[in-house]
Formats: sequence, structure tokens, C-alpha cells
Amino acid sequence: AKLTDFGIGEVVDQQELLAKGITVLGLTEVVTPDGSSSIAGSHLYRAPEVSEGKTATVQADIYALGVMLYQVAVGDFRRALAPGWRRDIDDEILAEDIGSFGDGVPERRPASAREVAEKLRSLEDRRRKLEAERRAREEAEAARFALERAQRRRKLFAAIALAAVAVLAVVSVLAVQAVRARDVARSRRGQAESLIGFMLGDLRGKLEPLGRLEILDEVGQEAMEYFAAVPERELSDEELLRRSRALYQIGDVRIAQGSLDSALVPLQESLALAKSLVARNPDDGQRLFELGQSHFWVGFVDWRRGNLDRARDQFARYLDISQRLVALDPDNLDWRLELAYAHGNLGSVEEAKGELQGALEQYRKALEIKESLAAAEPDDPSRKLVLARTYNSIGVVQEKSGDLAAARSQYEKELAIKDALRRVDPSHTGWRYEQTISHDYLGAVLEALGEPDLALVHFEAAVSNMENLVGLDPSNSKWERQLAVELGRFAMARRALGDLVPASKAIERSVGILSGLTARDPSDSGWQLDLGQSHSQRGAIRLAGGDPPGAMDDALEAIRILQPIYESNPEESRAVRIFAFAHLLLGEVRAASGEHEAAREAWLRGVEIIEGVSGSSGDRALLDPLARGLMHLGRFEDAGPIVAKLRAMGYGNTDFWRAWDARESASLRSAGAAEAN
Repeated sequence: AKLTDFGIGEVVDQQELLAKGITVLGLTEVVTPDGSSSIAGSHLYRAPEVSEGKTATVQADIYALGVMLYQVAVGDFRRALAPGWRRDIDDEILAEDIGSFGDGVPERRPASAREVAEKLRSLEDRRRKLEAERRAREEAEAARFALERAQRRRKLFAAIALAAVAVLAVVSVLAVQAVRARDVARSRRGQAESLIGFMLGDLRGKLEPLGRLEILDEVGQEAMEYFAAVPERELSDEELLRRSRALYQIGDVRIAQGSLDSALVPLQESLALAKSLVARNPDDGQRLFELGQSHFWVGFVDWRRGNLDRARDQFARYLDISQRLVALDPDNLDWRLELAYAHGNLGSVEEAKGELQGALEQYRKALEIKESLAAAEPDDPSRKLVLARTYNSIGVVQEKSGDLAAARSQYEKELAIKDALRRVDPSHTGWRYEQTISHDYLGAVLEALGEPDLALVHFEAAVSNMENLVGLDPSNSKWERQLAVELGRFAMARRALGDLVPASKAIERSVGILSGLTARDPSDSGWQLDLGQSHSQRGAIRLAGGDPPGAMDDALEAIRILQPIYESNPEESRAVRIFAFAHLLLGEVRAASGEHEAAREAWLRGVEIIEGVSGSSGDRALLDPLARGLMHLGRFEDAGPIVAKLRAMGYGNTDFWRAWDARESASLRSAGAAEAN
């Protein structure tokens, strides 16, 4: 059983008490400067002797466990003990408090619960007595053996025998003490590692939906220091396996807190440890599972940093391990889910490299598995969530392939699932975040389909969700980043509608958030891309508002941020389009400032960047800026086929078509004037 009472933590603010000169002796007793003491904690679970002011022991925890078991048996955690307990408690006030929880519990239950609690309270005493008896028997047996051996000696060696008896007695006592110390050390080590695993695993699962991961900020560092103090050679394979799991859980927490560099240290240790354990027993499913998790997390950091080839290698190893797990036990639904995850991870790398057909194949393999799992366990919300995420992944690839209507359908299915999850548990922060992602993608495709008003509704919902989440946990970097992205989306949608004041306010917040994140961890290329895009968006809004100098600053800053990311991976589609957009913006700013030759150079560079990867692409996110760049350069014949492709896919971005119609009209007027001359 794992018992935690954060209610005490909320009632007793240790720092505040210390500032007042109050010493905290534990979770149940505080002593004030005048020497008086008071009891803290939840009275329902407080043992009678603690309420009487006696020192709390482990017996008090066992008592609390008994009360909890009673609540489990009754099935109602809103009440604890029935009025029948009053007759067993001398303290009238305590009896009244306990009895205030209602009369609805059957009369036979309180006595049974009391019996359970008292039996549990006696366990520790019984265990100590049995241990003392065992030690006494061992020591007596050792002394008897030494004595009998001495008596068998010849009288000639009586003196030597007596000395031997003394030595053996001492050695026997020391040996018993050494064994006892080893057992105690092993037990405490197991308790420590189990507690670490609980805090990083089970407890994190409880804290994440509440948005309280900051509670675990120091747990990872303390665990790493503990691991360093206990060498691996002293641990059993089972203990090493727990350690491997704890290490990648530490990495996961650090990633969520926005530190990829510090996350990589425990992740690499976890991977090395998991490899050694699998080498000892290659057919152990649990060892293979933990090895797969370690490969995934190392690959995830590479993916976040834009190291796509290294990420693909780690994800491929994860896929191979997942296939081996399913072969070992085809009926294990969790292992089948791991296989689906592995296909999805590889799909994300293929997508980032622009290999859309390969990405779609991987996503559809993942979808087939996830649909079967959702059908097998229709009441499991986690199965529904992973299914919704795969609808999103397929929609993204369809959108990049030019099938906007199909993408919209996938995003709508995704949002329907997540809306249903939110309705079941409106306070669940995970569902709210997932719902935000759906609003984001659906809003973007609606904007591309020429429905800006409806798109804005989804962007507003996304911003509202993320503001609520960041308010719950300002240290959650994932939530901060998503809020900044949604503010940028909202700002550009407002700009397209001509609402520059709310657009300006939103984009300023976006730039501020992302500047803080990138300062915290400059190695995260994803955040750098976001910041570069946010500067470009602010530049576009400033230019629309008549501020060319401010727009110039943003365009140049975006290019400075994006240059090294683009150069390190010139095939990554997102980096390409954001980098190209920054150059196109720079060209517009220079043209507005009368620097026509410099503007032309910027547009040429923007077109060059996109043409290197666009090829036969159907991605409107690449085709739109490419067509705009060609229009700026007056290359309408080159832009024509691209515009036709956009028209065929149903592309309806109003800002794009206004620009096309204006440029085309200007070109026709220019051609007519030339012909007249």
C-alpha cells in the first residue's frame, strides 16, 4: 500500500512556520516557541494515541490504513466511520467528529473495520517479536554448536578450545549482525527504489491530470544522487530493471519541464542498463519492454532536436522490439499498443523528412492496431485517445498531400472523440490539452478552405484552453509552448480579418513566451522554430499596421534564428516554409521602404528555399509561399500551375486570393500599357 496525505502539506507550510520560529517535527506534530504542541493531519485517519498527544509511530500509519480499508469496503470515500464508533473512543470531541460522517453505514461494518484496523496495528509488534525470537534462536544455536565442538576437544587442548569458543561466539554474533544488516539494507534499498518508481510513475500519473508536475521538480535530481550512491553491482536484476524504468521516467519529467540536455543523461543511462539486462535474458518480455521504452525516449529527444536520422534509428529499434513482444504474447493488448506507437513514431520521422507516402503507410498500420484495441476495450478512455491522435496524424499527411477535405474529416473525427472525453471529465487537464490540439488543426484547415470566421472560433477555443492550463501549472513548458502557438494562430486569423489591435496583443504575448522558453533551453530546435515563426507573424502584423521598421526588425530576427536550423536540415518541411516565409516578409518590408533591389533579392532567396523541397508537393503550406514569391518577382507564368493546383485542392485562403487577384490585375494593366506603347 502507498499512503500519501498532501492535505497535510497544504495545511502545514513548513517555510512559513519556520519563519515564525515554529519547528516541524513531522507530519503529525508541530511545536511552537513556547513549547506547546498541536496536531496536524486528517482527523479521520488519526490514531487515538496521536489525538491524545502521544508520539506518532508506524502504528499510527497502520491504523490509518485500516480506516482506508474500511472506506474501500463500504465503497464511499465521503464518509469514514459510523456513529457506532463513539462507544469505543474516550475522547468525546473525536467521537463526535467521526460520528458526523453519517448514519448510512450498516451497523455490522464498524466493528469489522475496527477489528481490521486493530489487527493491522498489531502486525508490526508481532513482526518485531518474531524477528527477535528468530535472532535469539540463531544466536543460541551458534553458541551451542561452539560449546559442543569445544567439549569434543581433548583436555590437552582445553585452553585452546576455550579460546576458540570465545572467538566463534564473537564471530557468530557478528555474522548474525552482518546478515541482519544486509537484509535491513536490502529492504530499505528496495523501499527507496520502489518509492522513486511510485513518485515518477504512479504519482506522476495522478499529478499530470491536475497540472501539478512541479511537485516532482526535485525528485529526479534526488533520485539520480541516490542511484550514484548505490552501485549497480550491489543490485539484483529486478532492482536494476526498476532503476532503468525510473531513469527514463526522470528523463520524461525533465523533457516536460523543458530541459532536453539534462533529460538525455538519465535516458542514456537507462538505455545502457536496459541493454545489459536484455543481453542476460533476451526472451524476457518485461526486459524487452523496458529496453523499447529507453530507445523511444532517446529517439524522442533526437526528434525534438531535429536529428531525424538518429531519431529514425532509435524508433526502428523500438519497432523491432515491439514486434518481438507481440510475437512473444499476441494476446497482450499493451504490447500491441506499443507496436502501434512504434509505427506512429517512424511515421513522424518520415513526415518530417517530407516522405509523405511512407509516413501515411506507417500511420495506417498504427490506426489498424488502435482501432482493434478500441473495439476490444470500448470503455477505456486511453484507447480512444490514442485512436484520436492517429486520426490527427493521418489528417496532417492528407493535408500536406493536398487533400484538404479528407484532412478536415480526420480532424473532425479526432475532435469528436476528445470532446466526448472532456464531457466525461471536464477537469482533466490531459483531455483539455488534447482538445486544444484538435481545435488547432481543425481551425487551420478551415482557414485553408476559406472559412476564416469558423476557423477563428476554434483558435479562440484553443487559446482559452491553454490559458486555463498554464494558469494551473506555469512551469509546464509543453503547455507554455502550445499557448504561444495558439496565440500566433489567433493573431494571424485576426490580421486576415483586419482586426489588428487584438492581433498585436496576442502576438506580443506569443513572442514573449517563446523567448523565455528558448532562453531556458536553446538546444530545443522545435522551440527555436516556433520563435522564428512568431517573429515573422509579428512582422507581418506590424507591416499591416504601418510599421515597416518594426516589421524589418522581426524579419531579420526570424532569419537569424532560423538560419542554423535550416542549414542543419534543409529538407525538413516545417523549417523550410517558416524560413522561406521570413524571407518573403523581408522582401515585402524592403519594398514598402523603397528598397526594390534588396526586396527582389529577399524574394529570390525565399523562392529558392522552397523550390528545393516543393517538387511535386501538394502541401498548401509550401505552395502558398512559393506562389507568393513568384508573384512578387513578376513570374506569373511560373506561378500559374501552382495557383491552379491550389485551386484544384479547394484552397480558399482569402489573403492569398486577394494577393493573387491584385498582382494579376496589376500585371494585366502593365502588359496592356506596354502593348499600347
